[in-house]
Amino acid sequence: MGTFEGLRSRGALFVVASCCLLSLVCSGGKPKATSAVGDPGMKRDGLRVALEAWNFCNEVGEEAPGMGSPRLADCFDIVNKTEVVHKVADKDNRLGFGDDLPGAPPESLKNVDLYAVQKELYLGKKC
Repeated sequence: MGTFEGLRSRGALFVVASCCLLSLVCSGGKPKATSAVGDPGMKRDGLRVALEAWNFCNEVGEEAPGMGSPRLADCFDIVNKTEVVHKVADKDNRLGFGDDLPGAPPESLKNVDLYAVQKELYLGKKC
């Protein structure tokens, strides 16, 4: 009986060792990318966030006076694991209807809905 259990434990050890070797060979021997934030499958340590909601700036179907577009974004890169570099400035997020929007067609400066779409595209390009 002692011999059978010894063979059985060696067989289990062989299976475990084979699986470890196979996973090392399949991964190329390199560690997989890890993410500081978000999905473990992400290949970069950066976060991209865009927020949109009717209540950010609108009141009962009309644009609230003095408020910005309902688009807000933030994205950053982590440099040297210690420095966060934001790609969208506060002034970009504060852009509101009537403000000059870089790259926006002239008709969007006269239509709140078109302006909101153009601002969303503008912020998306920055990220």
